[in-house]
Amino acid sequence: MRLGLLASLTVACGTQEGSPTVSAEFDSRHNDEQPALSGDGRFLAFVSNRNGNRGILLYDLKQRQLVDLPRLNRGDAIAESPSLSYTGRYIVYVTSASGLSINC
Repeated sequence: MRLGLLASLTVACGTQEGSPTVSAEFDSRHNDEQPALSGDGRFLAFVSNRNGNRGILLYDLKQRQLVDLPRLNRGDAIAESPSLSYTGRYIVYVTSASGLSINC
């Protein structure tokens, strides 16, 4: 599914000078799918098995690094179909977990 993720980045970010580019970190043997780009184009959320378990990861295209998402992915629950707010501050996703509380 790597090609789908890379194609989404190319379309969303363009190829003009100064646009974010895809780092080697995205060229991996892992399954990366269900990409979602924040409205301002800075953050990319996607589902991946990079951490040994399938979960949602967040990549900062400006800083070119993954962003830590503590408590989002649980080994006993499915997390998928991420969607980001305009600035990438909020992630909405589908989960099989129960008993979740929202702490802002």
